[in-house]
Amino acid sequence: MLSDQVAPQSRSEIASNTPQICHLLHPVFHAAPGVAFRRAAVDGALLMVMALGEREAAVPLRAIQREFRIAADSEDGRMLGLIETALDHVPTLALGDALPSEILTGAASWEPAPHHLWLAAARLRAGLLEWLAPGRHEMRDSAQMMEALRYRVHTRPRK
Repeated sequence: MLSDQVAPQSRSEIASNTPQICHLLHPVFHAAPGVAFRRAAVDGALLMVMALGEREAAVPLRAIQREFRIAADSEDGRMLGLIETALDHVPTLALGDALPSEILTGAASWEPAPHHLWLAAARLRAGLLEWLAPGRHEMRDSAQMMEALRYRVHTRPRK
């Protein structure tokens, strides 16, 4: 992780001192078009990803920071720390993308879908019923609740 190389910042410091856009100055980040950042599927390491012909190249961000001597307290070093935090909230971040609101203001940048709200409410109801009368209710897991949701959606009268 880059966190051990990047100075920690409080949410208020981030909100007041942070640019709204993912922007890096070092030429290495502009060497190829379409540079983006994401976590590795295997170990969660931070990667800089770019297209090389028909293939995709992925380089560990920590290695780039070390090899090009990007100081943690430099403008690029601070942005790399923000990119690391941003990737906890979004799957990829490209140069020029807006930083997610979760790291700038703490506000969620998404809304749950209606079926997620229904599933959450159903789980709460099932938990309450189980607490009131242990062992008497059939819906115990998400799969059963999703099946009930599919039944409810497909049997609902059309307007």
